[in-house]
Amino acid sequence: MRDILKDEQRRRLLKTGAAIGAGLGAPSLLLPASAWAEGRPPIGTWPAGSSGPTVYAGAAYPLTGTYAAQGADELKGAQLAVEHINNGHPLMKVMSPKTKNGVLGKKLELLYADSGAKPNNAVQIAQRFISENKVVVLT
Repeated sequence: MRDILKDEQRRRLLKTGAAIGAGLGAPSLLLPASAWAEGRPPIGTWPAGSSGPTVYAGAAYPLTGTYAAQGADELKGAQLAVEHINNGHPLMKVMSPKTKNGVLGKKLELLYADSGAKPNNAVQIAQRFISENKVVVLT
């Protein structure tokens, strides 16, 4: 008898949690993205980094040094992901059915540089990508 009550309580808790989550997420489906952006202060390179037909992603990979092999693999993976995003690959449709080519209809371009597996180099590269190229994401 006690186990049956626990199962019912668990189900009730899960249903309530799902209803609350759906209620909190519903406004984002009803309002356009621009409505959320209006009146918001700039964050990082947004909105300047997202103006124009292309948005940039920046990455610092260890292409030389001890971890060069891993860095080369990471770069190939990132380039493949960007290709899939820009060309509307079927895998992208599985993950996000409403996604069109690119990011919000803009071409995504990957900027990368060799960090040499040195953290200080990676920080300098990231700062350069942010200040000069207005990247919208770093990896």
